[in-house]
Amino acid sequence: MTGRYIPPALRARGGQELDKAQDSEQGSGSTPSGPRGGNSRPLATRSDALPDGDLCSLKEIERHFWPDPGQETSEAKQKTLHDSAATPGELSYVLLFKDANPRWQDDGIIFTKSSLELLPAELADTAKQQGATDGTAAEHRNTGSTSNGSGHMKNGGDEAVGQEHGGVKQDDKLASAPPTQADDSQHLGEGQRQRPVAVFSQLRRSSTDSSRHFNFAGYYRIVHLSFLPPHSAELVRMLEQKWSSKNPRTGQVRQRQRDASAWQESLKMRWAVVKFERDEEAMQSLGPVKVERLEDDDDEGVRGGGEKSGRRMSGRERKGVNELLRELRMG
Repeated sequence: MTGRYIPPALRARGGQELDKAQDSEQGSGSTPSGPRGGNSRPLATRSDALPDGDLCSLKEIERHFWPDPGQETSEAKQKTLHDSAATPGELSYVLLFKDANPRWQDDGIIFTKSSLELLPAELADTAKQQGATDGTAAEHRNTGSTSNGSGHMKNGGDEAVGQEHGGVKQDDKLASAPPTQADDSQHLGEGQRQRPVAVFSQLRRSSTDSSRHFNFAGYYRIVHLSFLPPHSAELVRMLEQKWSSKNPRTGQVRQRQRDASAWQESLKMRWAVVKFERDEEAMQSLGPVKVERLEDDDDEGVRGGGEKSGRRMSGRERKGVNELLRELRMG
């Protein structure tokens, strides 16, 4: 039985659609398909296309800054702010967990509630003096004498969980602050230059990839710092926006459900709003951080840092899975 007759015009259209389908399939690595079919724009934080050698794991980062294995702690891996063996008690590096810092990409701003004692107090003092410009001076004065908030040392794990902070009002004030406000913070203590802070950003990878999810984003310095006191109006407004997620394409904002206990726990904390600026001078003089690879690194398991679900796999097991997937794709 012969095939169905197809007019020439339709034949040409069919060939064009076939070519498009083939091109789409070949370019699927840079244009991943959406959850309901079709193509979506590539995520800026996706690292599937990056060589594994360009990435590092939480354990490798911690070992770089704390060479003594006896000083490693499981709690420290879940926090944003970290010191180092070379500069204990001072901010040395920052971990940006995926989906936890939506204002970092555009404004260089993060929110954190753990290890606040690592932040430079002199910058916070300047922010407090200038707090009158946004009506928060009185609250800053009440909390200015302490450099760490209650419960910050044991609550770092929550920062590793994907949190959509949305457009926080206090955050917006920092992002749109007058130039003099940022300049005053930058030029504090002229002659004693602020130590550059290494920033590592967690990227999106498939669940079968290795534990290496972080890349070196660069050296930064703090240009503005302020604190949100517990139970303050500013903190309430921040939390109202914090648990909202915004669709980057449509701009639609969705509110995530949080129970009363989660609200109370967050309201008890003292939060910091930190604005960073890329330190180009440090980038030129120091160059990228060279994190040494650990072949026995198997502490993060199949889903990377901060997530406890999933069976943990050794480095050999992960390597075998990746090789198998490559063979399947090639076949």
